[in-house]
Formats: sequence, structure tokens, C-alpha cells
Amino acid sequence: MNSMTTWALGIGVYFSGGYSYDKWETSTFHNLNKISLGYLNKTMYGGGIILDTCAAKNEIFNYRLNVGIERYNIDPLKNTNLFDHFKNNNVTNSISLKNVKIQRLGIINTFGFGILKRENFRLWIGPQLGFRYFWGISDHLNIGFIGIIYPPKPGIYFFPYKGDLDFNNLFGIDIGAAIGCNFNFGELLTVSVEAGVREPFVMGVLKNLHIKEAQSQYNIFSIGVEANVSIAIMFRINDAYAKKT
Repeated sequence: MNSMTTWALGIGVYFSGGYSYDKWETSTFHNLNKISLGYLNKTMYGGGIILDTCAAKNEIFNYRLNVGIERYNIDPLKNTNLFDHFKNNNVTNSISLKNVKIQRLGIINTFGFGILKRENFRLWIGPQLGFRYFWGISDHLNIGFIGIIYPPKPGIYFFPYKGDLDFNNLFGIDIGAAIGCNFNFGELLTVSVEAGVREPFVMGVLKNLHIKEAQSQYNIFSIGVEANVSIAIMFRINDAYAKKT
């Protein structure tokens, strides 16, 4: 058997977009234990390089690798558990992020299984495992502390200050599933459309660039759900549909 026919590969570029809804928590923040930072809504877009071991062949399994960069656009983050934390600890915080733009490098592994295979069309479904690295700096960070002052002057007081938040030490893992359609044109070209849902786990250390020493860093963790779609254009090598006899 000719060794050139024992392997197949599709290689190209992809463009992606999506929406994510995450809950963020910090374990240490100005000497306070475990504070919920609330829910973070974000949209994302980007692109990168895609490889696929079976874009058109009449085989069941395909391995797909996406390596790319995405930009996050983050809506303001607010503490949704403000009053619960206030009630339980007498001290809480309210945090909002403005003009936050974060980039992430992603390596997404997809293990696909063809459920419908035709000469010009392939429908597949399978699990995904991704690895992420995040970087970026917020333009503006508002932090306010709310506390109870006991008699003789009871009341609630708010103390704001500003700073820039460094997101350069965050890592993540995605677990999810995707479904995709490959439209094959001739023996060389494939256009692929993919949709997926993932559960991202993110953890790391954030740093406030305007606060010194111990107060400048805190550990952060988030978990949520992410929906995404992508379109890819691939050129195939030794990857053509053939009817099995």
C-alpha cells in the first residue's frame, strides 16, 4: 500500500463567535474570605488555524484541532449576592468593570463521529476538550466597600476608588460538545460550519496595578456556560470520499 494514501488532512482557517455566562468568585480580597463577584456576561469573536483528519473521507472518526485567539467584550460585572453577603458577614463589596477587553489563546480538541456521510456532505458530532490562556487589562475598575457602623452612628457607607486590573495570569479548561457540517467541493475544498456548547473553568491570579503589596493580588475562579459557532475553510490532502465495497 502506498504510504501517501494512509493518512489524510484538512488544513485551513476558521472564524468564530459566541456568548458566555459565568459566575466569578475570589478566595482572598483585602483580607476577606471567598466573595462572590457575581455573574459575567460576555460576547467573543476571533479566529485561527484548523486541522481535521477526516473532513470528507468515508470514515466514522475524525480528530479536529483548532488553535486561535479570541477577543472578549465584557459587560459590567456586579455583585449579585450583595445583600446575602452583607447579611452574613456585615461587610461586602460591589465591583464593576468598565471597558474590559480580554484576549484568550485557545487550543480546542474535538473528537468527532460521522453520523451522516455522503460524497459532498458530512454530518458529525462529538465531545470537545479545550485549554485556554487569558491576557488583558481593564481600562477602569471601581471597587466600593459597604459596612455596618454600629451605634451611636448606625448606617451604610460606600467608599469607592479606582484602578486598572491585570488579567495576565488566568488559565482555563473547557469541556463540552459540538456538532458540525462539512460541505465538500471537489477533491480539495471543504467549508465547515460548527456549533457547540462548553462549560469553561477559569482560575488564576488577578492584579490591581494601583494597589501595592498583599492587596494588589487575589485568586479568582469562574465557572459557567458558553455557546459558540464557527465557520472554516479547509484545503484537503488525501482526503476524498470513496464508497466502501
